Amino acid sequence: MKRAIFFILIIFNLFVLEVTAGEAVIDINSFKDNIYVGEQTTIMFSVNADENIYGFEIALTYNENLLLPIQTFLTVDELFKDMEKLIVTNKVGNGKIRLVGTLLGEGKNITSRGKLFNFNVKALKEGVTSINISTLKLLNIDGKRIDAIYYPQKISILRKVNYTNPENRVGVRDNAPVAYIKGFADDVDNIEIREVLINNINQENLTLHSKVYEITKSKGQIIKPITIVIPFGEDITNINELGVYYFNEGRKKWLYIGGDVDKEQSDITVTVDHLTKFAVFSHEKFALFYDAKGHWSSRYVNRLQRIGVLKGYQDGSFQPNKAITRSETAILLAKAFDISMHSENLFADDSAIPSWAKESVNAVKEMGLFKGYEDGTFRPNQNISRAELMSSIGSLLPYKESKLVYKDSDDIPHWALKNIEKCSAYGIVSGDDNGYIRPNDFITRAEAATMIYKLLKVLKI
Repeated sequence: MKRAIFFILIIFNLFVLEVTAGEAVIDINSFKDNIYVGEQTTIMFSVNADENIYGFEIALTYNENLLLPIQTFLTVDELFKDMEKLIVTNKVGNGKIRLVGTLLGEGKNITSRGKLFNFNVKALKEGVTSINISTLKLLNIDGKRIDAIYYPQKISILRKVNYTNPENRVGVRDNAPVAYIKGFADDVDNIEIREVLINNINQENLTLHSKVYEITKSKGQIIKPITIVIPFGEDITNINELGVYYFNEGRKKWLYIGGDVDKEQSDITVTVDHLTKFAVFSHEKFALFYDAKGHWSSRYVNRLQRIGVLKGYQDGSFQPNKAITRSETAILLAKAFDISMHSENLFADDSAIPSWAKESVNAVKEMGLFKGYEDGTFRPNQNISRAELMSSIGSLLPYKESKLVYKDSDDIPHWALKNIEKCSAYGIVSGDDNGYIRPNDFITRAEAATMIYKLLKVLKI
């Protein structure tokens, strides 16, 4: 007789998330990313694994001062319905949710792909919280652990403000310049835009030139991008320094988006695919890489440069066509994900890792993005191949079915195939003009920057 045992323990508190790369992706999704005080939302928990799961242990955390569970049990999905001899203990209380189940006999596996459960919470007061995972263990049929990656789910709780202005404009007084939504997608409704007060920007080299606006949607997500127009002051000496920025709640930073500047109207028009706080800033000491202008990658390189991921060389160049080393790639990934630096020596060739890259290399190792070679070395000064970077990037992506159609698909190393398929499915890579993906070529600095930027867009980081 076989016995598969699984249980879930969900504790409401706030933890820091540690992400590892592996063979499964866990998704935590809220029906609403933005809710108002007093409203409810449903939190859904799903899994995508490469092999069947026969047991798991999960602990979710969030700030119980902002969110309150409103039910005494988890709602278990239909995946469990056909499982014979399933014994479940399901209880909620004292800030904890506990689900313990035991499968006896030759029953089905739990699942390899799909939604496991959901639960409902109520917003208590205004603020931002993340639903994280503090413990995650997945077991296969042999009782061996399946490595997994997972992402926190951010929920913004807003104070409800109603506007009756038919053009969705917000203004403090009649003659004040205001931001507004220029065009709506057909499937977008209930969008609100309001001015918010920011006490202290506290970000080096950024100067605010507009009011700060928060755009929210009362129900659901925006399906298509929307276009917004934000006015700025008239005392701007260098228009080229201006750009629309959005506030990244996870990093607690204003990040550059861009936009088209209209000098006559003194406003900037920009298209966005998510809702948050927006404002117009100038960057006092910013200068684009001189050799990125006109390059096919300039759009992606400039964006990463503006958010501080790319630094370039002392002469102001980026050298987009130069191959990038494994150390340099580690720095890009650490900055892109704002990973805390890690000083512990994790590779056998630690002494060969440049001092300026050592903490970043160890940080991405801890995150699971770089695993090193079989002999325990990292080989920091070796150029990184396209397959190696696509494998690291793909490990962070949720499963998405894809069929590779590149002319050189047979050249893809077996260890990278799964993650390259995900990179292709999400549009992070698309091959060259001749239909080749060139997995074993060394990747250039421009190609690496482009992949990393597209990854951040997919993950909405």
